[in-house]
Amino acid sequence: HVTVKAGGRTLATFSPDADFVQEIVVPADALAASNGLVVLETDLTFQPPHGDPRVVGLKFFEISVR
Repeated sequence: HVTVKAGGRTLATFSPDADFVQEIVVPADALAASNGLVVLETDLTFQPPHGDPRVVGLKFFEISVR
């Protein structure tokens, strides 16, 4: 699952099962309330191989703001 939040509000929740494109509208009041911070959370993570200590969950190829 992926959850997108801003300003204390959940803006979107979705469950991608492969590469995906997701368009999310962030209302101006939520963006203002969060001082421009948009949070993406996921509950599906993995640890890369070869001793990499990071725990990662999402890989972004492109993010755009319009």
